[in-house]
Amino acid sequence: MTIGAERSHPSWHARRTRALALKAERPHATDLLGGYLGVLDQQERLYAISRDGHWPDLRNAEGDARPMLRLERLPYESLARTFGEFVRELRQVMPDTLAPAVATLDAAHAGLSADLLRDAAARRPLSLRAESLRTDAATLEFFCRAFLQPIAEALAHSYAEPTSKRTDATCPLCGWPPQFALLQDEPEVQGRRSLVCALCSVEWTFARSVCVNCREDEAERLDYHVADSVPHVRIEACTSCRTYLKIIDLRAEGTLAPVVDEIASVELDLWCDEQGLTKLQRNLLGM
Repeated sequence: MTIGAERSHPSWHARRTRALALKAERPHATDLLGGYLGVLDQQERLYAISRDGHWPDLRNAEGDARPMLRLERLPYESLARTFGEFVRELRQVMPDTLAPAVATLDAAHAGLSADLLRDAAARRPLSLRAESLRTDAATLEFFCRAFLQPIAEALAHSYAEPTSKRTDATCPLCGWPPQFALLQDEPEVQGRRSLVCALCSVEWTFARSVCVNCREDEAERLDYHVADSVPHVRIEACTSCRTYLKIIDLRAEGTLAPVVDEIASVELDLWCDEQGLTKLQRNLLGM
């Protein structure tokens, strides 16, 4: 497992700068990036608090077992109040369509908020809880994930360890799936592919010509798609499992905030949807 400089010490300034630049360059992604910029402000504050926080020992007692961290040990009951404040602040910068969900979460008791966060961290479906709350599951997932991400990134910084040669398809630190892949040259490896966690942003090495979802390695079963508008971002689609993943080529576009490019390249997600492909992991904004 490796934790790159931007991943272990999230450069909120780099993310914000990149989002502002792409917002100006890509009119079709303006609304998405505008919402993301509002989320960044709240996440940066939460990251700072979490980085200096005193957390219980979350390490897996089984030594080399993966994931390394047991997210179920987070103090969700004590985080519930902070979550409520986070949601209310986020409401100020998000679309009015989220207002009913904010009101629902605002009225929820601490135990329910803790359960929502616990389920979201474990990637358990929130559909039943959403039904009982008479709100939308995707909206609940958005608020929970937006809250958990900076906490997970702060934990990733605290639990950084030497590079691992494991090639798991899920994050070796927190167990979440990857959000996207990176291609970059290194002195010993040209075109090394690594995966970036959808929750804690940890980066780890993964074989280049293998489907992350089903491990298909037949070249004729792996298709690639590139749009002229974003030549440094491409789609890897597996025809065996009909799943796709975005790959961001840092050699062609040396951005320090690839998570923003993943969000801004929404036209690739729309193309994949038209092809009947399923994204390995939707991003924070649901694309």
